[in-house]
Amino acid sequence: MSIILNTKQEQAVKSCVEGFLNGDHYRCIAGYAGTGKAQPNDTPIPTSEGWKTLGEIKVGDYVFDREGRPTKVMGVFPQGKQDVYILKLKDGRETKCAGDHIWTVFSKKNSKYNYTTEQLISKGLTNSAGFKYAIPNNKAVQYSEKEYRIDPYVIGVFLGDGCCKEKPLTLSSENDEIPNLVLQLMPEAKELKKNSEKNYNWLFRAKEVKHYNNLKILNLQTKDFFKGYENEICCEAYNKRIPEEYKYGSIEQRYSLLQGLMDTDGSIGSKDENRFNIRFTTTSKQLADDVREVLQSLGYGSSLIIDKREEKYTSNICYAVAVNIPNEEKYKLFRLKRKKDIALKAKEFHKRKNYDKVSIIDVYKTNEQVDMTCILVDNEEHLYLTNNFIVTHNTTVVPYIIDAIGVDPNEDVAYIAYTGKAAQVLKAKGLNHVMTAHKFLYKYKTYYYSNGTPFYVREKKTMADFYPNPMKLEEEPPFCPTIVVVDEVSMLPKEMWDILMSLDFFVIAMGDPFQLPVIDKDTDNHILDKPDVFLDEIMRQAKENEIIRISMEVRERKPLSLYNGTTVKIVPYSDLSYGMMKWANQILCSKNETRRALNKIYREHILKFENELPVIGDKLICLKNNWDCLSAFQEPLVNGQTGEVLGFQPFHDNTWGDNFYLRFRTDEGAHYDAIADGQFLREGKPFYPSNEKRKAYNKKMRGKKEKIKKLDLFDYGYAITVHKSQGSQYNKVLVIEEPMYQTDNARLLYTAVTRAIDKLVLVKTT
Repeated sequence: MSIILNTKQEQAVKSCVEGFLNGDHYRCIAGYAGTGKAQPNDTPIPTSEGWKTLGEIKVGDYVFDREGRPTKVMGVFPQGKQDVYILKLKDGRETKCAGDHIWTVFSKKNSKYNYTTEQLISKGLTNSAGFKYAIPNNKAVQYSEKEYRIDPYVIGVFLGDGCCKEKPLTLSSENDEIPNLVLQLMPEAKELKKNSEKNYNWLFRAKEVKHYNNLKILNLQTKDFFKGYENEICCEAYNKRIPEEYKYGSIEQRYSLLQGLMDTDGSIGSKDENRFNIRFTTTSKQLADDVREVLQSLGYGSSLIIDKREEKYTSNICYAVAVNIPNEEKYKLFRLKRKKDIALKAKEFHKRKNYDKVSIIDVYKTNEQVDMTCILVDNEEHLYLTNNFIVTHNTTVVPYIIDAIGVDPNEDVAYIAYTGKAAQVLKAKGLNHVMTAHKFLYKYKTYYYSNGTPFYVREKKTMADFYPNPMKLEEEPPFCPTIVVVDEVSMLPKEMWDILMSLDFFVIAMGDPFQLPVIDKDTDNHILDKPDVFLDEIMRQAKENEIIRISMEVRERKPLSLYNGTTVKIVPYSDLSYGMMKWANQILCSKNETRRALNKIYREHILKFENELPVIGDKLICLKNNWDCLSAFQEPLVNGQTGEVLGFQPFHDNTWGDNFYLRFRTDEGAHYDAIADGQFLREGKPFYPSNEKRKAYNKKMRGKKEKIKKLDLFDYGYAITVHKSQGSQYNKVLVIEEPMYQTDNARLLYTAVTRAIDKLVLVKTT
């Protein structure tokens, strides 16, 4: 695979490959937040919910990969204004993009390359053999099945041959084959009636209904039957179009829709009996475009032929959609016997034409500049469908490193992070074998309470006692990867890093050197102090992006002025309001006193909670590691995890005071049963029993296998400190700027600013 990376990214790939081949323990890649490749924000993108513009796409949305399968959007990175390039395909489709947008292309010899738009221009698109490059065609897009009131085949038939301006529901057909096919799909219809022997009109009769105290069979009424679709169907032929929701049905439903259209206004065959050309003819430009869209969503190209013979058409123009489809699949477009028989005959004549690719015929730069966005998707090819179902590319560095080393990304690589939230971010990117460093490095032993509930205790042994001989374990052996990727390596305590270095893995350590250091300097691993490669070029978001631009100014220690932008606002403290607090997904501040005050304000004035005790749904944050309190997935309860209260029950203990049984669900979905320190939740001070009570408690528990959990420290999490937000990101962030004594305040503010994905409001207090 040809890799299109900037100079520093190429250095990172080369360094990691050399380290792996030399048998080194690790390589450290440090860098700031950066960007991928872009298309204009108004580019329409097919999603599981229908079309959205690229600017509307959010993290968590589902677009489609080259195979038509839903693929999750893992990142959305605004790029600011970029030069506009246009790429055109042989079948008439085209799309806009940036000059560094990546395209996966195939040569005439079927070699696969990744080229930027600018590289395609410099290499040239033609040679003596014709067009040099082609992009892959999409497979059928897998929209979910819809519950339609009217069957898609019926919609297609009436768009083709419906007399939908007549009051009774009327269909024009030379015989009763299509009317009977329609009748079988209409539960409200009882029978057909030919309007007259002098014409081809068929009426659909309703089931017996009460009419003036008598049971009668009445004609179905067109406007009643097509209620909600009058503008699309009950109109002049040259204004007809497919109802929007019918373009997004399941694969089977879209075939049914096309069958109705092709059975009526479609044709197959030509004067040459060995050619089986398919066309759909209509006087409606919009209907022709709709048919082309549905065909492309099923993976079939088409071209539009325009007939302007004014004497032949009342609209003075007619459109023919010529369908580009293999002979072996043409039968799928028909239900009418005489047409389907011809299509089945076509299966006997195989064409050598390649329907899997479409040639690029032109690429050029315009004089236009527009706002653009890059998205990150979670499939291995990094491909997704853009406008007109054109297959395009996104990029990220780590997969290229893995690819260059030559190991299986699904079977040979583990991804670890210090916090559960950071690990969940990695999982959301579609990566396999993602876990917290704690789970990866330590062995747990299972104990049981007297009621049979399991809990887990970390043994002093680490996985270093078992690698590389996992069969020493009696239970399932641990996962033994070839490569371990560590995200935000600065957060990993030195103890864990040393254990990792004792294992027989090649480690790729990633991190941002300007993020806050660990609070306890004795646990600092210092790996980011001397990285092997420093990515000082912007990698994920363009400088024009307001959040990144502000973060760069903070990193350069420039003073920030008040600012009112599109995605960033910097306001004075006097502007802070309840509305801002309610708007934010997360409030960040520097000091614990401020955090507690903001949480009190949030609960009392925004949520209107009168009780200082938690309620179901309250947002909490864990403020102390408890390695022995594990979720069902054996993930420990760690400092900085936020989530919501599922259950809450106060209790009193003679030794440990007034505390709470807590059922807690993290933002990532892990469940914990914890014992929360009541005094800390109420007053912010941990409870410590007297020496006399502690001695009595230890004597009581001596020799018992059943182990009582320690008290866990929880507080409200609507506002949290910047230190606790490390490893997390939020769509909308409200930052209260607070300088702190003996702290690098630029790094503090940089960490806060880079927690924001979409929107940032920064409140200045100085």
